[in-house]
Amino acid sequence: LELPGTYTVTEVQQSGWQQTTTSPAPIEIQLGQTISGVNFGNFKPPKISGYKFEDANGNSVFDNGESGLEGWTINAVKGSQTKTTTTAPDGSYSFTFSTTETGTWSLSEVQQSGWSQSFPVNRTHSVLAVSAVDTMNVSFGNYRPASISGQKFEDMNGDSAMTDDLTLSGWIIKLFKDEELIGSAITGTSGEFSFEGLL
Repeated sequence: LELPGTYTVTEVQQSGWQQTTTSPAPIEIQLGQTISGVNFGNFKPPKISGYKFEDANGNSVFDNGESGLEGWTINAVKGSQTKTTTTAPDGSYSFTFSTTETGTWSLSEVQQSGWSQSFPVNRTHSVLAVSAVDTMNVSFGNYRPASISGQKFEDMNGDSAMTDDLTLSGWIIKLFKDEELIGSAITGTSGEFSFEGLL
């Protein structure tokens, strides 16, 4: 039986957790007393992570065999708060959030020239960050659009090769996909034409 006196109550910390309440003050207790409300609050910083990948087949899925993309900027925004990181060599990234950063964050990528985003369809992820919840596979997929280009020329000697021939401007070139007309272009001053942004 412990005699009346002063008692100190503490918690044993666990890895990855932060104590959010102050430690209780020493408690003086007498026989017959019941002391309640000696509480401990803890917070485990949540993480949001995922990959930036090359969606080689444009199906909006990180398939086996597809590669991560290094050096892409990923932003997380919540009101006036902004966090930024860059993808690692394997395309991975992660954010860790403190006690003042809980809530719903909007994650997006910074577009790079020559790429089109395929995932997510609306270009952003909305993720809730709360204590002890790690949200994974918040990923972004991009593909390199295909293009078709060429020149229109006057085949002076009829050899089917463009060798010292004149180019022809103002000609209409049409593009069909599965027998459906999907575009047209007019050749430029050097006979050039191109169709960009093709899947």
